[in-house]
Amino acid sequence: MEHEILLDVRHLTHIFPLSRKTAVKAVDDVSFQIRRGEIFGLVGESGCGKSTIARMVTHLEQTTSGEIFMNERNVTKAKGKELRNLYQNLQMVFQNPSDSFNPRIKLGSSIGEVLINFGKPRSEIKRTVAQLLEQVGLKSEFASRYPHEVSGGQCQRAAIARAIAIQPDLLICDEATSALDVSVQAQIVDLILKLRHEMNMSYLFISHDLALVQSICDRVLVMHRGRIVEEGNTQDVIEYAAHPYTKLLLSSVFPIHPDTQWQIPSVPQVTEEEGDACRFWQRCPHCKEQCKKERPQLKKISEHHSVACHFVE
Repeated sequence: MEHEILLDVRHLTHIFPLSRKTAVKAVDDVSFQIRRGEIFGLVGESGCGKSTIARMVTHLEQTTSGEIFMNERNVTKAKGKELRNLYQNLQMVFQNPSDSFNPRIKLGSSIGEVLINFGKPRSEIKRTVAQLLEQVGLKSEFASRYPHEVSGGQCQRAAIARAIAIQPDLLICDEATSALDVSVQAQIVDLILKLRHEMNMSYLFISHDLALVQSICDRVLVMHRGRIVEEGNTQDVIEYAAHPYTKLLLSSVFPIHPDTQWQIPSVPQVTEEEGDACRFWQRCPHCKEQCKKERPQLKKISEHHSVACHFVE
C-alpha cells in the first residue's frame, strides 16, 4: 500500500542523568512516521538527538517515555523472541564501517553469521553471501578479506550487505556516508536508491549533510537540541524553510568540494533546568518574550509542511 505506515514513533523522550541533580534531555517528545518504501531524513547539528533516536528504535538505548510501533506492533519494551523478531524487520548501518566489523573475522564470515543466527541452513551460507556481495557491487572474493584489507567504501558496502541479509523492512543509516569521500558517498547513495527499488525497503537516513538529504530523502525532519523544529516533504522544507533554525542551516552553505556541502555547528546539550522555552531563542534574530517562556507547538503551514515556531503562519 502506498501510504502504509511501517515505523510509528510516538512522543519519544530520552533523559541522560549526569549527576544526582542534573540530567540531559537528549530527545524531547519526538513523534514521526515512516511509510513503507520511503526514505525519511533526520537532520540536525551534532548532539541534537538524531543518533539517540536511532539507538532507541533499535533498542540500543532505553526510552525514558514514549512508544515505538513497528508494523502496528508496540515494540517499545520488546524482549526475547519479540526483540529477535524486531531485528528481522530492522537493521542499522553505522558511521564508521570498519568499526562495525570484528577485525579478526573475514567479511564473508561476518555476513554469514547473521544468516546463521536467523536460521539460514549452513549449506547455503557461502552462496548467499556471494549473492549479497554482488547485490551491493562487490565481487565474491571480498568474502575472504578482512576489514582492514578493503577501502572505506568497500567496507561500507559489505556492512550494507550484512544489514540486508535478512531482508529487513527498515534500514537505519546513521551518518552512513559521512566517513567517506564525496565520490564514494555518491556511490553509496546510488546503492541505497537501487536497494529501495529492488527490495521496497524503507530508510531512516540520519545525516548532518543537508545537500545529501535533499538528494535522497522523500521527507525530512529537522531537529534542534532534542526537539522537532520543522518537518515535511524534503523539497518544501528546503525551498520554503520557515523556522529560523532551518534557515540558519541553509544559510551556512559553503563549498569545500566541487559539490556543495552544508555544515552544521554543534551546540550545548539541553538540561532539564531549561524548562519549556523555545530552545533556539538565544540564537534567533526574531526572538520575543513569548519564546523565552513557552514551547512552540508543531503546526501545519501547508498540506505537507509543519513548523514549531510561535511567529510563523
